Amino acid sequence: MVKKITLPEPLFEYHGKKGVILLHAYTGSSADVRLVGRAIEQAGYSIYLPMFSGHGTLNPCDILQQTPNQWQTDVLQAMQYAKSQGVTQLAIFGLSLGGIYALDALTLNEPAIVGGGAFCSPVFLNESQIVPNFKLYTEKVLTYLTESDEKKAQIIETVDQLLPEQLQAIQRFGREVGTKLTDVKVPVFLAQGAKDEMIPAKSVYETAKCITNATLTLRWYEQSGHVITIDKQRKELINDLLYFLDKLSWNED
Repeated sequence: MVKKITLPEPLFEYHGKKGVILLHAYTGSSADVRLVGRAIEQAGYSIYLPMFSGHGTLNPCDILQQTPNQWQTDVLQAMQYAKSQGVTQLAIFGLSLGGIYALDALTLNEPAIVGGGAFCSPVFLNESQIVPNFKLYTEKVLTYLTESDEKKAQIIETVDQLLPEQLQAIQRFGREVGTKLTDVKVPVFLAQGAKDEMIPAKSVYETAKCITNATLTLRWYEQSGHVITIDKQRKELINDLLYFLDKLSWNED
């Protein structure tokens, strides 16, 4: 049994043909980017905040049953869904893991995509605090369950078994994306919090060096941590993002 809790869901709001997709973080949900999404919506853009497969549940193992390729498919489906709802032009951004997938989408040179970027995204993941943070996430989720201690112990054991393999797969995928960033032709926005407690903050510069054929905007937020979309400088991030969006080559037809 589960204690009463409202699980996060995808969010789509239509406000015209210009749309913005916001992808959430590893172990996160659409709630990660909801505040930013609502601000973008208020500026007149359609918004779509999809959910990666395995996320938004009360079993951490659901995430670990997924693969980077499945999440890549999720992004392609999100783009297709936005188009099916009447959005003809897209900008795509993501937080952390979501940013890796947003950048991957930019490498496709999909005609509908006019720009995008990443917030605190570990494209080249070497060292991180992801393992201990995933375990903290697991412990938090388990507080919502009324399962037996034995069942909870089984979940923790499964996490310990599957997590390293999945993180290696994510690392490989990120590096593959990194090698393709020279293919990006549309403007790119990178945001990084100086107080990032999850990944080395200066790794953003390694990502930036790979973007050689597109206009790059890199913003450094001195007082922000990893989840920059809800941190103390989120209003600055939103303002910078809205300025970036306003300068993109949207087709006004």
